[in-house]
Amino acid sequence: MPRTTDRCLSIGIGAARIARKNCRAASHPSTSCKVVALASRDKKKATPLFQRCLAQSLRPAPIVYGGESSYATLLADTSCEAVYIPLPSRLHYKYVISALKSGKHVLLEKPVANSADEYREMLKAAEENGRFLMDGTMFVHHPRTHSFIKSVPGATRVHFNFTFDGDESFHQNDIRTKKDGDFMGLLEI
Repeated sequence: MPRTTDRCLSIGIGAARIARKNCRAASHPSTSCKVVALASRDKKKATPLFQRCLAQSLRPAPIVYGGESSYATLLADTSCEAVYIPLPSRLHYKYVISALKSGKHVLLEKPVANSADEYREMLKAAEENGRFLMDGTMFVHHPRTHSFIKSVPGATRVHFNFTFDGDESFHQNDIRTKKDGDFMGLLEI
């Protein structure tokens, strides 16, 4: 998350697997960020995340349940500067705009938007509210990526693909594989 003061307090909306990984990183003692709150539709998923990450925060962190209303409650928390949004991409626009308008910086999982127009509106909201909007696509921002591109003589464009072979648990449980899940995810097989 971007640092705007000596301490960066961040909040999470959602308890996806990727959120667990990023909350651990944000809570690491070498960072000045602390995860201080979490909203989730699912208490069963949120509780282990809270116990692993949020319990180490500087202050008792509210963990808010109750579906989508918990997200709005968390965005209204004025003690938090930034929000991490690992929700399905079909929900990004709504919550990014809300977070930016509530004065939060946003770290957003990929894909960032359902269309270029939605993304332009998100960027406009970030600019209008003086907030940062950053995507969670690490390799785009990683120094090794830039070194690799420079090492290709005469390259004018480099295209990267990311694929992985999901195990049976992934195919049964991941939102990207569900028909009513994230439309930007996997194709139904």
